[in-house]
Amino acid sequence: INFIKMDIQGFEYFALKGMHNVLISNNDIKMILEYCPYALKSSGGSAAELLKFLEDMGFKYKLLANTGNKTPLEVIAQYENDKDKYFNLYAYREVN
Repeated sequence: INFIKMDIQGFEYFALKGMHNVLISNNDIKMILEYCPYALKSSGGSAAELLKFLEDMGFKYKLLANTGNKTPLEVIAQYENDKDKYFNLYAYREVN
């Protein structure tokens, strides 16, 4: 597996946790995830947990949206209570 596209209405964090072994065994895997702070919070997780999980797994990430210069963490603060705001988050590892 070298690419994952995921849009599961806020349950992205839990799905990623469930595919832990797949993520560990594929260093060059890339992902596009729906990133909706409101949906992530409503599912019982959080956008901050999702980002921390990605970082802990060695991923870098960036928003694929016009959010000015806002980071994904700044987007959480702005849109955590807005169910209509969602973005695509690109996650990748820098492989040497």
